[in-house]
Amino acid sequence: MATKRCLPTRFFEDPDVMSLSSKDAQLILIGLVLMADDEGRELAHTSLISRKLDYTPDLVEQVLSELEANDLIILYQAGRHRYYSLTRWKQWQSLSPAKITPSKHPAPPSERGEKAVLPSFEDESEHSQENGGISQGNSGKSGESPSQYNLSQYNLSQRKQSEEQNHEEQSSPPANVIPFPPSADGDDAQVEEKGKDLEGLTTQIAAILQLPASAALHRLVQEFAQEPDLSLTGEADAACEWIDDQQRNRKGKRISPAFFREWLKRERASIHKRRASLAEQEATGTDNRAPTSPSASKGLTGKSLMHMEQQYQQFQAQRGPRK
Repeated sequence: MATKRCLPTRFFEDPDVMSLSSKDAQLILIGLVLMADDEGRELAHTSLISRKLDYTPDLVEQVLSELEANDLIILYQAGRHRYYSLTRWKQWQSLSPAKITPSKHPAPPSERGEKAVLPSFEDESEHSQENGGISQGNSGKSGESPSQYNLSQYNLSQRKQSEEQNHEEQSSPPANVIPFPPSADGDDAQVEEKGKDLEGLTTQIAAILQLPASAALHRLVQEFAQEPDLSLTGEADAACEWIDDQQRNRKGKRISPAFFREWLKRERASIHKRRASLAEQEATGTDNRAPTSPSASKGLTGKSLMHMEQQYQQFQAQRGPRK
């Protein structure tokens, strides 16, 4: 496999590259080019890409979806794993056929001339219709391949089913648990008041971070609001100061719900560590003084210089004058 990769001199002038939401997305795209094999394919494993490029898994997943929407990569499922294929690979690279190492990853369905094989879901039968492998519901974007659209729809469907399943598991108690009677009106009022407080706190945090009060931010506030020693507004101000400080933020990271979540996780771990340290000090004592020997303290009990002087005078009287 080749050890060097090429990028066109007008890479950043490409309309699809310019339309990406951030510089981080452009840098992740360059990282995908460097990671790809000689045929422009590689595993689209979020955690693996996150470790190699030093970005959070949430941001990597968001950028992969954005690159797919801009027709810069193709995401496809083959067996147990998900892969990506760079759509402009042959335009950007100039490798002679004799030097190309065949890819060990399967080709995307569009290159094999096959339709992407994905599990069926209910919405597809209502909103899509086969037309040479391209769905009519996706005809608004002519540059999007069938595998891209089908995979995007499949991911949305799987995410929706997972959320519905989690909601059902949380709302319904186990079979061997007898639920309590319905809560009183006072409890309902407290729950409603608590929900309003969380919404107000989410709005306040969004204003500090200059982010929209999205559902992701609301879930973040709901998760960390239970920590008594953690001030979300104070941590939001601290996170903004760190982002604006170029000496500390050398990688030019931008504020986002994913970045703020990692910030709060680190602060929460620090609080728990301090609590454990204080509990250990209370259990073992904080004076750190060496214990006094019992025999030494017992021998000095009641002794004084005056008492020693009296003993010396008695000794001199018994001895008598010197000759």
